[in-house]
Amino acid sequence: MGAGLTQFNQEMTDWYETIEKSDDEKFDEYISEQSKETWLESISSITLHNAYHIGQIVTIRKIQGSWSKEQGLS
Repeated sequence: MGAGLTQFNQEMTDWYETIEKSDDEKFDEYISEQSKETWLESISSITLHNAYHIGQIVTIRKIQGSWSKEQGLS
């Protein structure tokens, strides 16, 4: 696994663990007094954003023929 992929995997693991350890009540709070967005709404947006771009990367690599079946989805 390349250094970039290793770092990405660690970041995603840290993201998951941080959310998992968070108090449920925090998710309903607004991010700040100026924000109209709750932590849950923001986390949901970021998660969907990441999933969208990961899908783009996988699709492009499959089209290029540079997707390794051994490292991921076929």
